[in-house]
Amino acid sequence: MNHCTGNRGTLSEKTIGTPIKQTSTMEIIIKILVGLIAAIHCYILWFEMFAWETKGKKTFTRFPSDLFAKTKEMAANQGIYNGFIAAGLI
Repeated sequence: MNHCTGNRGTLSEKTIGTPIKQTSTMEIIIKILVGLIAAIHCYILWFEMFAWETKGKKTFTRFPSDLFAKTKEMAANQGIYNGFIAAGLI
């Protein structure tokens, strides 16, 4: 209890409703980075599940071209994994 104010309390105790929460710069940076990482995982999901045999051959030119058809299911499994990581981040 402050002797100068008596029992009147502080300004924050007198406010009606919930106080407005200030978002710090660090929280904004964290949210942007998490969103960017989630977007990268979404791109990996698309690449491994839907573009493995088309864009994959153009991207990984050193791999034999018959390898992509054989590993399509494996790449789709990895794509689903990346999708779950993106969902967990979001």
